[in-house]
Amino acid sequence: MTAQFDQDDGVEIACVLIAHDRRRSDRAPGSKPRWQDGRFGRGIRQRLMATYRKLVDRNLIFADAWVHADAALTGRTYIDLPAAFSESDRQTLIDLNIDVVVHCGLRAVSPEVIASAKSGVWSLLGSPAGIEQAYPAGFWPVLKGAPLTRSTLSVTFADRAPVVLAQSWMATSRHSTRDNISRHYWKMLFSIPRAIRRMRDLGASVYFADCRARVDQSFERNFSAPHPGALAYGMYVARAVLRKAIALVDNNVFEQRWRLRRAAPFALTGETRLAEIQHNPDWVYRADPFIHVSGESRFLFFEEYCDRRKLGHLSRVSLDADGRPDGDVRMVLQRPYHLSYPQVLDVDGEQYMLPETSGNKTIELYKATKFPDEWTLHSVLMEDIDASDATLLQRDGLWWLFANVKSHPAVSSQDECFLYFAEDLVGPWQAHPLNPVVSDCRTSRPGGAMIEKDGRLIRPTQDCTYRYGYGLNFMEVTALSTTDYREVLLEHIPPRARSGAIGIHTYAESGDIAFVDELYRSPRWKRKG
Repeated sequence: MTAQFDQDDGVEIACVLIAHDRRRSDRAPGSKPRWQDGRFGRGIRQRLMATYRKLVDRNLIFADAWVHADAALTGRTYIDLPAAFSESDRQTLIDLNIDVVVHCGLRAVSPEVIASAKSGVWSLLGSPAGIEQAYPAGFWPVLKGAPLTRSTLSVTFADRAPVVLAQSWMATSRHSTRDNISRHYWKMLFSIPRAIRRMRDLGASVYFADCRARVDQSFERNFSAPHPGALAYGMYVARAVLRKAIALVDNNVFEQRWRLRRAAPFALTGETRLAEIQHNPDWVYRADPFIHVSGESRFLFFEEYCDRRKLGHLSRVSLDADGRPDGDVRMVLQRPYHLSYPQVLDVDGEQYMLPETSGNKTIELYKATKFPDEWTLHSVLMEDIDASDATLLQRDGLWWLFANVKSHPAVSSQDECFLYFAEDLVGPWQAHPLNPVVSDCRTSRPGGAMIEKDGRLIRPTQDCTYRYGYGLNFMEVTALSTTDYREVLLEHIPPRARSGAIGIHTYAESGDIAFVDELYRSPRWKRKG
């Protein structure tokens, strides 16, 4: 976060305030026995945690955000906050002329600190900064088995009610409290500089009023009791070990693969029906369908993942009048990095393709030199960006680009959809001021080209609650401008269990023809090639 602020000339980190943990692990002479002051149960929990990390969490690779660091390493002044403030302590805080205090710890922030911050104390804990927490945010959803974790950034004032500034929903890590906590903190840390810049642009009073109108203002405590009991924690560890064992067996016996499937076109009324399955060859799986019409010809473009190369390339097949594949599948684009999600569009009589190239940390635009089989790189729309499923739309005289962007390697690519706009297809692209315009793993990630029905703009998206690409959504965009973005859910399509599917995540439509892709489990011993 320090690096993010350092890139902004209008923001300066004045100092670091340190409030030490009140809990002590050493026993004073004459103190109560461990079983009377709760330390006995704490010791059991610590041993259970050690067992859990050895059996479940030991192979997890993640960037731990909950690691103590030396505040002096930031290069800023740091101040140890006293338990009781003197007049000189209060004057020191006043002299610092602080606009915002960012609250990252578990202790409640003292009234003196809250009063010193002109624009309040901004907390990452999911509760107002004046409430002390027992565990970091993201801990209890894992322990309780909740499928979703709500992350919030809130501000606490000295003289008025707190306000939720931003919220995000992510899929809860099933196997790791540490991973869930870290993903929460890394994601919400990046929300702080965004929020401060927007507050600076709008003015504090306008910004806080806008947040009250846009963001769910409910607060959720990060615990239902001060600590989980030893029995409750032991049951959690047992469940986690069992889930880990089942996952290891399942991953070694089965593999997850994508296949294409025909569907009925989306309608504003009624349920979207799925039709016949398009089976894969032995050595590839197919996903991310996009339909393109050129004169009397219809083509289906899609990703093919090659088991031999361990990378995806882009292929196409012709469709007959009924929308069924007709003829041989042909590879149209291959790069030394993974390719997927091949959106094809016509612009001034020319054909362009925007595939996902996150493996190269770019958003690349290709142009057809001989449609539909030959493509060359036309331009790089964005560089040094980890963007997934970038989707283009031309509307109201502007080009719009939707993409899920990872702000940090530890953050999921399913959580946050960013929006950009430009007057020309090749840019320059400008970030939307409300970015991320959607921060919810249930509806964020694009799931195909946008479609229009009876003058209403529909954005297909993915539901990644239980896994990547678990379900498909149709969202109606109700506001799209350079200053505003809103959407509402029209339909949710879960995977069809009767066909053996466990996921569905991309939708393609042209006229009366539509395709989706499905995720299914295939026995490893049946794979050939």
